[in-house]
Amino acid sequence: MKLKSTLAVLALVLAPLPALAAIIPLGSLSVPGVAVLGNYYSSPGTFQDDYTFSIDESATASGLTLDLDWSLSLGIDLTSIQLAGTGSYFGYDASPSVFSFSNLSAGSYTLSILGSVTGSSSFFSLGHVGYAGLLVLSSSPSTAVPEPGTLALLGAGLIGMAMVVRRRRRTQY
Repeated sequence: MKLKSTLAVLALVLAPLPALAAIIPLGSLSVPGVAVLGNYYSSPGTFQDDYTFSIDESATASGLTLDLDWSLSLGIDLTSIQLAGTGSYFGYDASPSVFSFSNLSAGSYTLSILGSVTGSSSFFSLGHVGYAGLLVLSSSPSTAVPEPGTLALLGAGLIGMAMVVRRRRRTQY
């Protein structure tokens, strides 16, 4: 009977763990603004941390992440960062140490950090692994849209130039 108990404990310790998932609400963020990201793990497996936030104006989201390793038997590997907004997918960055997403409009977003915890977890494992980072929101550069009066003036100038070129060609022949 003791052998069965020991085998059951070993099976639980050595069995692969399911994916770990966390939804972390950041709330409404101001532009410009900064939010702190981070999580830690004590056992191997894959993970996806979803940071939900909303903004009230157009912005550019950029940031950085840093791996933290306090364990003697585990390691961490951040594989990608994704950004999805209300009804649309904004991008994927395979280099999560530094990331940037531009042309965000007002709305709700989910920033997903994906990775895996590697190594072996046992009863004697010491420490944790994790990551820390920042999400920085800055104002998007506005695109200048010409006024109708400016377009009319430009059109009149082009028509005038065309008339001058046509008149010079007539007088030359």
